[in-house]
Amino acid sequence: MSRRNPYLQQMPKGSSFMRIYEQLTAAKVGRKTANPLQDLLRRFESETERSAFEHFQRRSASALGPGLGWLAFGEVVLQCSDNSPVLRHATIALGAIHEHELEVSGTHKWTHDKDLLTFAYCQYGKAIRQLRHELSKASREKMILACILFTIFDFVQGDDVAAAAHLQGGLGMLRKFAAGFGLLDRSITFRGQVSRRDHPSARSAAKKDWHSPDLQHLTRMFVYLDFWSMVFSDGESLFPEVTLIDGLAIEPTIRDKDELHYKLRYIVPLQYRIHEFLRAARASSHACHDETFVTAFSSTKQDLVDRLEHWYRELLEICVAAKDNLSDEEKVRIDIATLNYKKIQTMLLACHEYGRVQYQAFDSAFQDIVSRSAAVISKTIFPMCRVRIFAFTPGVIHPLYITATRCCNAEICEQALGLLQSFQWTEGVWNSTIMAKIARRKLDGRSERVSHSSVS
Repeated sequence: MSRRNPYLQQMPKGSSFMRIYEQLTAAKVGRKTANPLQDLLRRFESETERSAFEHFQRRSASALGPGLGWLAFGEVVLQCSDNSPVLRHATIALGAIHEHELEVSGTHKWTHDKDLLTFAYCQYGKAIRQLRHELSKASREKMILACILFTIFDFVQGDDVAAAAHLQGGLGMLRKFAAGFGLLDRSITFRGQVSRRDHPSARSAAKKDWHSPDLQHLTRMFVYLDFWSMVFSDGESLFPEVTLIDGLAIEPTIRDKDELHYKLRYIVPLQYRIHEFLRAARASSHACHDETFVTAFSSTKQDLVDRLEHWYRELLEICVAAKDNLSDEEKVRIDIATLNYKKIQTMLLACHEYGRVQYQAFDSAFQDIVSRSAAVISKTIFPMCRVRIFAFTPGVIHPLYITATRCCNAEICEQALGLLQSFQWTEGVWNSTIMAKIARRKLDGRSERVSHSSVS
């Protein structure tokens, strides 16, 4: 099993997903068939469904996991879709969209196959209707997986509102799932309330039960999706405030023997806290002006800025100390981490009280992101599957997308978009394809609004 499915090595044997996979494998041996998915392929109603699912199986599944912090995610979805109509229709929809995007990017044209897009939306609708039908009998894990797939589909189509709704719905299921493990919700506040997580019983419960592999992987994916929603949000759309589960699985609680690897990993929980702060600031956009709030906001923001700067200084010190011993791969990881730092720093500094975001003074920061991204892309000699494992998407693609959609300098925006587009065509990274398309759509929409206002 591990030889044919190396990503599944990440999954502890006690997980329910692993049990599903083992049951399917045992059934395959009992029937003496070459592949347990062959029976699934016979259930399709049309050749288009079969083609889209096979594309998801060949190309899309491997592209999903690295961008969501769980490499085995695509494999798990494939195995669960064998006996879940909801996941089957959702994977067909994503496979159709992915196939369409690759064909479009290969021609270097931003055209749309209306028939294929209509088919994808039809499958998406079937999956949602099936999920409503199975709410009472479907396992909670599969329902959460379905919400994740729906969220990804909506992100691909640039529908921020629908993506946020699915993210919120899946998060509600995840909270119920976590309740059985004694975990409590957490949220950043500006007024210094003591969270229930500080209670000794809460800490001991989290320490005892957190290592459930299902909850660990699912929570990690929602953290990454939360990052995605903050990246896609351009300040014009209001997202529901999202509070995730206490005890992030991706936070390093035991210091690695390798100081550099520990420091590179620690950016993720710090990034989550900063994004949570930004989300809370946006949620307060309609609040009445309150001096106490402004003071607390400024204090919280400065604390996060200091933590981020401290993290980066320590990373540079480690790099200087280990300069002669760094491998080429480690150098790329450091460059990517630096880009991620620049992205987070810019988003944090541009945020003001009551959700106001101002990027007018950050042209030089955005130009620096473009220059660093170009350098990283030009010297990335490793296969993309290896690069994405250490956060290529949030570390390069997301900074370029934010630059293309936030920067007030049109020339810098086009440079960032050009890098996204050229990178997608040469490397075929799915996330780059999606984000380049949405960035172009938002840039064109912004140009139209500017033209309309100037005419008026």
